[in-house]
Amino acid sequence: MKVFIINLKASPKRRQCIEYQCQHYSLDYEFIEAINGHLLSGEDIMQHTRRINYATRPGEIGCALSHIHIYRLICERGLKQALILEDDAKLTPEAISLLPQLALCDIPSKPLLTLLTASCQYLKKPIQALDKTHCLHRVVDAAMTHGYIINRTAARNMAAGLYPVWMVADKFSIFQDYAFCQVRAVVPPVILHSIHAAQSHISITPKPDAARNAIWQSLKARAPWKVKCKHLLWGLLVRPFLSIVKQR
Repeated sequence: MKVFIINLKASPKRRQCIEYQCQHYSLDYEFIEAINGHLLSGEDIMQHTRRINYATRPGEIGCALSHIHIYRLICERGLKQALILEDDAKLTPEAISLLPQLALCDIPSKPLLTLLTASCQYLKKPIQALDKTHCLHRVVDAAMTHGYIINRTAARNMAAGLYPVWMVADKFSIFQDYAFCQVRAVVPPVILHSIHAAQSHISITPKPDAARNAIWQSLKARAPWKVKCKHLLWGLLVRPFLSIVKQR
């Protein structure tokens, strides 16, 4: 499986760390230079983002654009699927052993995104067992984008639906509401954070909560009626009858 690694040019130590891991496990990897949101001009931001945009921080904009770039590469190259890593990912032996089976779990006609990282909420009943200790579960809510598999159908939807940027790269519940992809997760997770994750390039200049909340409410109000109905029906008629595991 092709592996794309997002790395800022100004972060050589992160690059060395993740490259060592990929070489150790003999992965077919390729580095993608991350878009540094702090270097984008005002004109760049206007060109690549929507007027109402929840990704308000420069790092969030750069992160979103970097992932969208990879989605486009997957489609342009005709890849069936790919593993996307950020340079602060820590691979485990279990992740490597599960990759072949996860590749076989793909359904090309469905837009599937599979997290190999921790999820905030997922359905207790697994989709299927992967081995004696790991299962695939349907995700209800999750964050973080340092390790996931995406197939070409989902990549096409995400590239088209998320550009110009209007949402942060890891709002997986929103992506499901908009039917960009169906999100699954390996439980327990098999990709962790390395020691480099403590120094974030995204959350350096947080915006006031009030401003973020106002943007969020505006996006909700402007959502297509199908999205609103889907979210409402899920909350009223589906979620109350499901057993959901919630992680801290």
